Amino acid sequence: MRSIAQALLWEMSVRGRWQILMFFLLGDAIPLLVYFALGRAAVDTGDPAFVMMHVMFLPLVMFHFAVGVVAAQGTLSRLYLAPISTAELVAWHMFPGSLLLAGEVALILWIENLYFGFSFPIFGPSIFAAAAWSASQLFVCLSHRTFTGFAVALAPIIAMFGWLNSRYGAWFAQPEHYWTEVTISEILTLLSVVVVSYLVTVRAIARDRCGEYVPSRKFLDWLARIWEKIVSLKEGRSQPFSTPMQAQLWYEWRCRGVGLPIIVSLAIFVFTIVFVGSLIVLGDPMQRIRDLQEALAFCGAVFPVAATLSGLLLGSISGGTQVRHHNSTLRSVSVREDFDQMGSFPASLPTANTTWAAVILRTAVKSTGLSWGLCLGVLGIVMLAGYVAGVPHSQFLAFDTLKWYLPLTLLAAWTGMANVSTTVLSGRFTIFATGFVVLVFTAICGSVLVEQLASDTFQHQLVQILIVLISSGILSGTMIAFIRARRRGLVKKSEMYQSLLVWLTVSGLTMVLPPAPLAPLACLSMVAFASLAVLPVATIPMAIAWNRHR
Repeated sequence: MRSIAQALLWEMSVRGRWQILMFFLLGDAIPLLVYFALGRAAVDTGDPAFVMMHVMFLPLVMFHFAVGVVAAQGTLSRLYLAPISTAELVAWHMFPGSLLLAGEVALILWIENLYFGFSFPIFGPSIFAAAAWSASQLFVCLSHRTFTGFAVALAPIIAMFGWLNSRYGAWFAQPEHYWTEVTISEILTLLSVVVVSYLVTVRAIARDRCGEYVPSRKFLDWLARIWEKIVSLKEGRSQPFSTPMQAQLWYEWRCRGVGLPIIVSLAIFVFTIVFVGSLIVLGDPMQRIRDLQEALAFCGAVFPVAATLSGLLLGSISGGTQVRHHNSTLRSVSVREDFDQMGSFPASLPTANTTWAAVILRTAVKSTGLSWGLCLGVLGIVMLAGYVAGVPHSQFLAFDTLKWYLPLTLLAAWTGMANVSTTVLSGRFTIFATGFVVLVFTAICGSVLVEQLASDTFQHQLVQILIVLISSGILSGTMIAFIRARRRGLVKKSEMYQSLLVWLTVSGLTMVLPPAPLAPLACLSMVAFASLAVLPVATIPMAIAWNRHR
């Protein structure tokens, strides 16, 4: 038994150290960049808006690092035949992850307090992270089985983060203060969560280890059938597909394209529960509607992050071992086999590289468009409800802000999903991701060093030079990618003209939509960002060909 436990720890610490480090740096880069940008101004950390930003960043940091730990550990089902009891198997899979996640949260909060001079509480969020990891193990282990298992396993996670929000204020209200004092009752509550999560997970894994499914429930089965009709548009396929492209489109959408709409639908469901609960407990419908508007506006900034993560799934084309009894899902990203290496079966499909690339692009367009439409529809319903409830016009989200903020979220989501899918389709995602993370943290360390040693004039000139170099590099790289794709016959001349038209249109909109005129360097950076939106048209077919014929 001892050798098995040592093997589990060795595999996570040695074979998975790069996944843990990469996701640690990737998750912590976002709040560090935001706080670094705000650090130049006088920031009141006691302001409720800043408290809410801190509370919103905590789940983001935990989620990124948790994905790295899951990738390092791999799926628990691959160890079902190991000569170890289920209780020990779950313990050696659960508790090391809890300690790692608690340590990661404590480390990032300590770094933020040390460098930026904040006074964020450390102990409370750290022990919460350990308990949240324990509660999430049921979701990680059983969410692949049935819709019932997915819904049942997700409920503890939603409840846990609702409880975390109540430590910073009321249960269904915006955060107002920091969680500075951790009481004995709170420690006992989190400890009980760990114990209950462990016992329930052991019971669930014991059933799963024997091949038993989670018992179905009529209501959840009804929801599963409704969702099946939504994502497939039909209950079944009684007629054969007329072309291979239609078959591939159907498969990609059902197995990978629905990832982002599912995330958005779950977020809308959680917001609905929170809104109804706050309305019942706190009353004041106008204030609750204003809070919901602000929360939806903030989630618009998180939407591109979710789309970028969904790009990992969309580009996954592994032909390796998959979890039994289901098609590839988000769990495929965390299996031990390389999820970005094309196997012999997908490589031998009678589908041209250009056709396959068109399928990926159309699936990405459908996924981001449907998800963004859901968000926009919910925001419209909330604003209409506020108008009916008599909320003053001054309390609504300003139209001058929405007219550029909403299109920007759609453009950023599409750009993130399509370009991340390209890196995964190339079969070299680890190399690209490692390079990106190293580049981000090199930029942060360089910015800190320059800020401490250089004058303000030199800093301003350096920023201008970097903007010109980076923007010019992106534009040149996009042009080179289209030229090479055209020479290899992977992009048609009409597609090049269409991409040019889209790029010019998006670039023009970036100049018109902002409420204030942009500086020349800002215009250059926005034009470069717009080119990233059309870059996948050339890079996706090249990535597929690169991976397919490696």
